[in-house]
Amino acid sequence: MMEKLTRFTFGVNGQDEYQQAELGKIFNQAAVLGYWLLNVGVYVGLISDGLLVHHITIATIILLIITAIYAGFINQKIRINGLHQVEAANEEEARRLQRRINWQVLFSTITASVWAFAGIEFAKYMLLPARDNDDLHQTIVTMVVFTITYGVLTWNYRRKQVIKAWQD
Repeated sequence: MMEKLTRFTFGVNGQDEYQQAELGKIFNQAAVLGYWLLNVGVYVGLISDGLLVHHITIATIILLIITAIYAGFINQKIRINGLHQVEAANEEEARRLQRRINWQVLFSTITASVWAFAGIEFAKYMLLPARDNDDLHQTIVTMVVFTITYGVLTWNYRRKQVIKAWQD
């Protein structure tokens, strides 16, 4: 089906292995670029909605839904194919990989928390009346719960992906 779509959309098809490999590289780059452009589009849509219209428009909601589905599809395929898995040859390498995973999860948690906090505050600014926007206690509790839950679940999942090859 993908070959038919490629032929129909772009007018090319991989006739030999070299052409198929080159098409694969091009589509891989396009998929990553498309993913990031969708994310940027969501943020631009949210910012412009907040500054210009003061509520979220249906176009931004649709773009957000498309981005969430796209990200979910990619993450599901990564998990199904076990692409997060890393094989450690010995105990020392396993500890090194665990330390690297700890730093990756810490960075990911901080990044996700900042974006979630900004998103929650922005949504509150756009959707709630002005007198309800200053409930700082509720925002702090929500962000603490989100940060801890996201961090623990991500850390637990990623640590399980280190395969200890010497124990097989």
